[in-house]
Amino acid sequence: MTEMGFEWPPTRSFKAYASIQKPDKRLRPGMNGSMEVVLRRIPNALSVPAKAVYTRDGKPIVYVARNGGYEPVTVEVEARNPDEVAIKGVPADTQITLSEPEKK
Repeated sequence: MTEMGFEWPPTRSFKAYASIQKPDKRLRPGMNGSMEVVLRRIPNALSVPAKAVYTRDGKPIVYVARNGGYEPVTVEVEARNPDEVAIKGVPADTQITLSEPEKK
């Protein structure tokens, strides 16, 4: 159950109430916490920070570490939120940059 607020500007956080199936004995009434709501699972997608995905020629890319530098690789965006992007097109162990490399 959630509580709707009427603050301006709107916030990204809100009060929610949930039942915990297997509560930890360290939990006490009134404690704060956080949770992620999973609406769907995306098989074989890699979650990266949103600031690691750029656009080139209208297509999403990430910069992959190769040969002492970074090369642009086109990826497929499966889902996104303000903080993370689920992508396909690079292996899970790939090193990507969080900032756009300087052009030579």
